[in-house]
Amino acid sequence: MEITIAILNIILFFKVWTMTDDTKKIREFLEAIVNIKEHDYKKKNTKNNNDIDNNDIELYSWVTEIKSKKEFQVIEILDKNTYLCVNEKNQNGVKFKRFEIEKS
Repeated sequence: MEITIAILNIILFFKVWTMTDDTKKIREFLEAIVNIKEHDYKKKNTKNNNDIDNNDIELYSWVTEIKSKKEFQVIEILDKNTYLCVNEKNQNGVKFKRFEIEKS
């Protein structure tokens, strides 16, 4: 009986040991995912070639939505890349990002 318990304890010891190796692999995998997400976040939030200098768009200036070619007037600058614009059909206002519009 005591020999059986000793053998089971040894087996349990090696099972726990292999589980710690598995947790190391899981941890390395999760750290890699976090690093990828941090890299993507930094990449999205850094200024790149697609950023447009938005100094040319001022309050109450006329802009054209690039996709639909409709004209809007800027009634509020929400932040450096977001504008609230209106036209005859959209008098409540439409939010546009800088890359969606161009100065008329």
